[in-house]
Amino acid sequence: MSPMPRFSFLLGSLACFLTMPALAVASFSDVPSSHAYAASVQYAEGRGIMKGYSNGTFAPDAPVNRAEFLTMLYRAFGLEIPTTGDACFRDIATKAWYAPVVCDAKSRGLVSGTNGYFSPSKAVTLVEAAKMVAGASEALVEKPSSTDEWYDPYLRFLEQKRSILPTLGYVSQSMTRAEVAELLWRIEENPKNLDAYSAKSLSKSPCVLAGKNASGPANVDMLAVQQEWLGWYNAERAKVGSPALVLVAPLNKTAQTWAETSKKRGYIDHKRGNNVYYDYQRIKNWFADLGVTFSGKGTTFGESIAWNVYSCSSKDCTDDLTRAIRSSFNFFAGEKGKAYRPHYDMMVNSAYKQIGLGVSVDPVSKKYYLVTHLSTKVAGDVLPYCTVRAQ
Repeated sequence: MSPMPRFSFLLGSLACFLTMPALAVASFSDVPSSHAYAASVQYAEGRGIMKGYSNGTFAPDAPVNRAEFLTMLYRAFGLEIPTTGDACFRDIATKAWYAPVVCDAKSRGLVSGTNGYFSPSKAVTLVEAAKMVAGASEALVEKPSSTDEWYDPYLRFLEQKRSILPTLGYVSQSMTRAEVAELLWRIEENPKNLDAYSAKSLSKSPCVLAGKNASGPANVDMLAVQQEWLGWYNAERAKVGSPALVLVAPLNKTAQTWAETSKKRGYIDHKRGNNVYYDYQRIKNWFADLGVTFSGKGTTFGESIAWNVYSCSSKDCTDDLTRAIRSSFNFFAGEKGKAYRPHYDMMVNSAYKQIGLGVSVDPVSKKYYLVTHLSTKVAGDVLPYCTVRAQ
């Protein structure tokens, strides 16, 4: 579904014009006055809801994670953020900067998480934002009907506020900084004459249902781990202005396949049947053997690998594995500023748009083998994962 053009406020009556934020003046080098949401960005900055960066940019297309969105929401609604928090979710450390707002939001019923996890670094999706906004508004949202998804009443609330933005085409779509600014402005002003989607138009989402095609250790919610990894990568990419990656099933499959192969061999490298450590063409052929090819010319994919010690025998080791693989991410990100930095450069490469993660655990050697695959675009009609489970 293609986003609808947002022209109505330009062509509307004087009364409609007066409901808009003050005419935008370009205060950020990357948000020209012609940007669709320039006025709302200025509004968010003026209200102290959002801030720009020291280099004079706003990063309008950077993703907003769930912890960041809650903080912005509290500022927009004037809700007091406590000074301390606790371990209210399994993945919320007491000393984390976002612990107070997340735990307060949980106590207010704005968030409930999934299986005891909040996923603070995961990019916030439209439906997750809708639930948080409705809760902060103290809106009377009807209970889901027998044919509703859990999020349908919250989307109908946004529809009433004309706040399902024309740049948001499906329920699990992650939101950018500019879109969050626009959403929060519309919730406050409740405009009547701006382009917006209806809740019904979003009922068919172009994505793969969460949990499908996810594989990995039996006692781990692999999709939750993949979403955390995705959030870490996208946070680094946002710092340099690279677009957010999306998690796709074909790359999860290839990454998991190589991770499993590495576990069986007892070591991990990039070699595919020869002595060349990183033979691009051989790896490309290996992808093709698994039914995965790439669009475009030149370098169309990348592979990063890692291993480390790890052991967990609990019934649910999701949190333990997430903490363990953070060391591999930190190693990749720690290459920034060094002369040799292949993993970091791959992480922030703006040409890459898709990502997959595979992790295989060997309980005997007490190691994990990690593989992440990135691509410019997997050939064919490849859909991102629907990420609507977290609440």
